[in-house]
Amino acid sequence: MTMNTPPRVGILADDLTSAADGAGPFVDRGLSARVGRSCLPMVNADVFAIDTRSRSVGQRAAIETTQKFTTSLKNAEILYKTVDSTLRGHVRAEIGAALKASGRKKLVFAPAFPEAGRTTRNGIQLVDGIPVDQSAYARDPVHPTTTSALADLVPSNARSAFLLDA
Repeated sequence: MTMNTPPRVGILADDLTSAADGAGPFVDRGLSARVGRSCLPMVNADVFAIDTRSRSVGQRAAIETTQKFTTSLKNAEILYKTVDSTLRGHVRAEIGAALKASGRKKLVFAPAFPEAGRTTRNGIQLVDGIPVDQSAYARDPVHPTTTSALADLVPSNARSAFLLDA
């Protein structure tokens, strides 16, 4: 699909929940949004959120998928690459792929989800006050969390990174 005009906001998510959660606040503010599962939405909207389904594939496939969809959305005024709030998946690789494909160099990294007990304090991701890499998420059989430090997940191609507490 070729978009007639780029969306105001492009959201790249590694699963459907993140895609829908990312689009929701924009709808609450009166913008139109469409969510695609491994594809671009077929109708123009202010917000395009894409579930790349990249968390469940190998790292190389995750990078390729992220680059493909980022290229499609790179002209969006605002581009979000969401990550799992427990830092599971190919976080660093996908952020790096999105930066590369979009040509952008600045990263705002704020993976918190306070309503679910997932917060960030002093650059450390916590689950119910415990560093995420010391929580049950570190024992995830498919994508265990290996670090709680957001700085560990900033790719080298980010010229500047803002790590936000929430």
